[in-house]
Formats: sequence, C-alpha cells, structure tokens
Amino acid sequence: MNHNFILIFAVFIALPIGTLGGNCQHENGDSKSFRLTNCNVMNIPDIPVHVEEVYLNENLIVHIRDDDFLGLEQCTLLSLKNNVIETIDDGAFQDMHSLTQLDLQWNSLKRMKANMFLGLESLITLKLGTNEIEDIDDGALNGLGQLVVLALDFNSLKAVRKEMWEGAPNIAELGLGGNDIAAIPPGTFANLPKLHTLNLRENDLASVSLDMFGDSGLPDTGNQFSLEVLGNPFQCDEEMCWLHESDSLHLPHPITCENYPGIPWSEIRFELACDYLYY
Repeated sequence: MNHNFILIFAVFIALPIGTLGGNCQHENGDSKSFRLTNCNVMNIPDIPVHVEEVYLNENLIVHIRDDDFLGLEQCTLLSLKNNVIETIDDGAFQDMHSLTQLDLQWNSLKRMKANMFLGLESLITLKLGTNEIEDIDDGALNGLGQLVVLALDFNSLKAVRKEMWEGAPNIAELGLGGNDIAAIPPGTFANLPKLHTLNLRENDLASVSLDMFGDSGLPDTGNQFSLEVLGNPFQCDEEMCWLHESDSLHLPHPITCENYPGIPWSEIRFELACDYLYY
C-alpha cells in the first residue's frame, strides 16, 4: 500500500473543520461569538452554551434538528444565511429565550409551519428573505410577541391573509416585496396596529385598497406610514385614490399605472376625480 497516500489521508482527516475553506474561522473558548462560515459543513456543530452570537453563514446545512441549539439560553444573535436549509424541526429554538435576531435569508425553505419559532419570545428581527416560501401556516409566528421586523421579500408567496401574522401583533416593518402576490384581501393587516413600513414592490398586484388595513385605515402609530409598491402591474381605478403623498403616507416611488401609460399619478388621480370621490 502507498504509505504516502496513508499519510496524506491521515493529515486530511485530522484537519479542523473549515481548514479547507478560504474564509473559514472557528471561534469559541472564552469568546462570546461562535463563527464557522464558508466551511462546507452540512450539520450544526457543537456550540458552547455560553456564546451570545452564532454565525454559521455560507455553509451546506440542509436540516435544523430539534437538539441543535439546546442550552443556548444566552445567545442573542443567530445567523444561518446562505445555506441550503429546507426543514426546521419543531422545537428547534426551544432554549433560545434570549435570541433577538434570527437570519435565515438565502436558504431553501418552502413553508413556515405553525409554532415554527416557539421559544423565541425575545425575538425582534426575523429575516426570511430569498427563500422559496410558498405559504405561511396560521400560527407560524406564535410566541413572537416582541417581533418588530419581519422580512419575507423574494419568496414565492401568492397570497396573504391576516391569520399569517397571528402571534406577532407588534410587527412594525413587514417586507413582502418580490413575491407573486396578486391581491390583498380586506383586513389582511388589520391586526398589526404598530405597522408603519410595508414593502409590496415587484408583486403581481393590479390594485391596492385601503381596506387591507381594516375599517380604521392606516395604523395610527404617530409615524408617517411608508408604503413601497414600485413594480406592480397596476390597473388604476377609484380604489387607489387614497394613494397620495401626505402627512400620514409616504410613497418612496411614484405610482405607475399600466392602463395609463406614461401619465403621472397626479394627473390620473385628477382624471379619476379622486379628490371628489375620496374626501
């Protein structure tokens, strides 16, 4: 047998995880952060229970198991972006009571299951952008009473409904841009009284009506409401008359209407007699 081959193989298997990855860093010990990025690991490694920040970006993790994060009660930040995560077991975050930031962007999740994030009662920011999420089960956000920022941009959502946000009444910033949403039913955001930033850009919306916020209209948060709707195939009509820059509503980009090509929204509103119909 070739003894040089044996020696090379022995050295190879003795290398610490991530040695082959050019940007791989593995920090633990007395450090408050655990970092294992760009290392081609496929499973969650053993993580010291005292760490406060965990970075497992740019790996090949497919599955989060229910015991992967046991004991991480002091962790406040968990970043799993740029993996290939398809499934997350029930109870996977059950010990992470101090977590305030969870980043799951750029993965392969297709569905948000009911009670998926139980245990994360301190979570403030949840990033799920650029996955393949097609649906959100009712109760998927159960237990997220402190959640403020929810990013679901660039997924495959075709519909939204008010039950999707149950369990997270304090959402203030909601990102739904870059999906396939064709319509928003009345009352969809009625149970989000603190909502002040809503991104609906680059969907398939033909219209947006004020009743998507319920009978009371825009949430009264004391802040100007920011609504991004750029890149939708609007067929503008009287239902959209409420869309105009005001003390209560900010539109980062002008409204464009496919049925009024090249005509500014201010002129379309005049054509639709919005000031007469709406006020």
